[in-house]
Amino acid sequence: MFVDVLLLFSRYPVAEVKKAVKTCVKRCAFSYEAVCATLDYVPRKKRGPLDLSSRPDLLSVGSGMRPAKVYDALMAREASA
Repeated sequence: MFVDVLLLFSRYPVAEVKKAVKTCVKRCAFSYEAVCATLDYVPRKKRGPLDLSSRPDLLSVGSGMRPAKVYDALMAREASA
């Protein structure tokens, strides 16, 4: 495993390998696979808000968050059934 990690220096820049190893040590992920996954990770690009202007039926849906009392009522109804 150690030799495999050292061989990564031939495929990636030294600074990137060092950073990946440091990240893995912080995460207690002590494996070659973890170092490779850290090196190959590409974060997703942030997307803006979803444009629903062409779907007026969905514009009033909201954020999808509901008050806890809605779930409490559902649980009470389920318990009494």
